[in-house]
Amino acid sequence: MSEVRRRWLAVAGTMAARIAAMAAGIGGSVITARLLGAEGRGKYYAAVTLAGIVAQFANLGLSSSNTLLGARDPAAVGRLMTNSLWLAAACGLVVAVAVLSGGERLASAIGVDPGLLVLAVPLAPAMLFVSLAASLLVAEQRFAAVNGWQIANAALALAVLASCAWAGLGVRAFLLGTALVALTIAAGMGYTLGAGRALVVGFDRALFSQGFGFALRAYVAVLVGYLLQRSGATALIAAGDPHALGVFSIAAQIFDVMIILPATVSLVLFPALVRQQASAWRATRAALRVVIPSMLAASALAALSGRWLIPFVFGRPFAASFAPMLGLLPAVLSISIVSVLSQFLVVRRFPRALVALWIVGAGVAVLAAFPAVRLWGALGAAWAQSAGSLVVLVGVVAMTVRKVRREARGQHDE
Repeated sequence: MSEVRRRWLAVAGTMAARIAAMAAGIGGSVITARLLGAEGRGKYYAAVTLAGIVAQFANLGLSSSNTLLGARDPAAVGRLMTNSLWLAAACGLVVAVAVLSGGERLASAIGVDPGLLVLAVPLAPAMLFVSLAASLLVAEQRFAAVNGWQIANAALALAVLASCAWAGLGVRAFLLGTALVALTIAAGMGYTLGAGRALVVGFDRALFSQGFGFALRAYVAVLVGYLLQRSGATALIAAGDPHALGVFSIAAQIFDVMIILPATVSLVLFPALVRQQASAWRATRAALRVVIPSMLAASALAALSGRWLIPFVFGRPFAASFAPMLGLLPAVLSISIVSVLSQFLVVRRFPRALVALWIVGAGVAVLAAFPAVRLWGALGAAWAQSAGSLVVLVGVVAMTVRKVRREARGQHDE
């Protein structure tokens, strides 16, 4: 079987797994939205979003350097997994201390109960390790394992949320169930990676240092990219408006669903580009020929059907989510193209200019989000997020054109 065919089969399998996970995620959102209402859904979403932001901050770029180092040297995967475990444990300790010492003030500032933050403590380290473990499975091109655990995560989460709904439980029970699912999946992925490998206990400083330069730049870029994609939710959390956040959360989830295809293509593409750098631009162009038309069609479908489909699925109180969903469509298209082109840009090294570009884009989104939220609520949050994403798109296209021209002249950014 040719390398290209294997790559697209991996994309197809990963897409199928993500679609299954998406369906389960939508089911979970329907359950929380209908049972908890806009305000309760907003509190639940705030706690989960904060845990996700903490996990991104604690990542240190290892999810990117794990894939790079693991693809270059498969024998290093066991030591990379141990380093990932140590990082997740440190993250959990720091989060626990922070919540115990300042949780009440933070909870008051964002309009949630302090008990919700305590329940969310295990989420951040579990989410962090799941991300790091997945990057190592990708490095080994074990996409079946990645897909299997993703489906298991989604199915288990849906089952737990449905059980909470059937029992008539509240926000705390939903959040506790979500945390237990995350811990279970983290343990399972750790077992999958460690099976058949010699146990390594100590933190490998030399291996960490080897990928530190790449990891640091990737860390900053991924972190600010995540903040850009969560800038609207962050501004709404800071505004202390759970109702508006609940409305926006549905639009944000639709955004997350729509970028599954480009995220999947990028996931499969990067380790292949690392191994076959000579044909990197040809493979990137082939990926774009699939991603761009697909995302244009998906955006048109969302715009045409969202007005009636959102209230039908999530309930009439969430009809207001249609406007912020439209406001996020430019961000969908921008991030889709950027996610593919970025793999080409970082295949040899991680350019400082790309890091700076993400910082500028995130800065635009965040600075615009706070006044936009005050003026237009959830819709303003969506507009600000799209503005920052468009800035990044323009810059990434310019960097790609420059790199292609340099490589055509036989020059490389080594």
